[in-house]
Amino acid sequence: MKEKTKRTDFAEKIIALRRKKGFNAKQAAEALDIDYQNYRKYETVILPKAEIYIKIADYYNVSVDYLMGRKGADYAFGVLDSGMTDENGEKILIRQNRKNYNVVDRDLGELSEFEIMTIKKIRAISSEDRTDVAKYLNSKKDMQ
Repeated sequence: MKEKTKRTDFAEKIIALRRKKGFNAKQAAEALDIDYQNYRKYETVILPKAEIYIKIADYYNVSVDYLMGRKGADYAFGVLDSGMTDENGEKILIRQNRKNYNVVDRDLGELSEFEIMTIKKIRAISSEDRTDVAKYLNSKKDMQ
């Protein structure tokens, strides 16, 4: 009887992501524009180069941190909880598209301490709470 190949955590994650899309390995390799033989190796024990991690993360709209097994709350701004878990019960994080948020990085000197504190607090709350704050602010007539 053939012994089952031990897979890396990365392999387990990309297999789960591929299956959620309803793809077989060949379809995933084609969609990612990766050589099929190399892709099959990534689904077993071989870890890819950095640019392949990025390509896979971009395609499946997850973070490289997730693919690499990083745990905890120290994710970069723009990474959100998808509300889904993988086959191991681990949260799947997604990246928020750049066009969906603006990072205030210029003219911070023109902002008051209160404005800077408000921006930091808004960045720290959940996306659901952030939506509620935006609805509230949009409802204020004197702010237009």
